[in-house]
Amino acid sequence: MSHEPQALDSRHLVIVGIVMLVSTVAVLGVCFLIWRTWAASEPLPVQPVGQPRLQARPASDLAAFRRQQAAQDRWEWVDERHATARVPVERAMRLMTREPPR
Repeated sequence: MSHEPQALDSRHLVIVGIVMLVSTVAVLGVCFLIWRTWAASEPLPVQPVGQPRLQARPASDLAAFRRQQAAQDRWEWVDERHATARVPVERAMRLMTREPPR
C-alpha cells in the first residue's frame, strides 16, 4: 500500500461513465429515428432538363443593348448651364490617358 490516500473516487467515475453511455445511446436513437423518418418519405420528383433559357426575349434584349450603346457613343449636354457633357467612352478614355485629372 502507498502512503498517500487515493484521490480517485471510483463511485463517481462509474456514474460519469453510465451518464456518458446513456447519452450516447440516446443520441444514436434520435439519429436512427430521424434517418428512418427521412428514408420512409418519398423522394422528390426529378424534373427533366431541357435546353437552358438564357434570355426570354433575345431580339428585344439585343435592340435595347444597341440603343444603350448608341446613347453612350454620342456627345450631348447633360447640363449645359453647369458645363456637364456626356462624352463617348472611347474618347473619354483617350482624354484621361492624355491629361492628368485636375
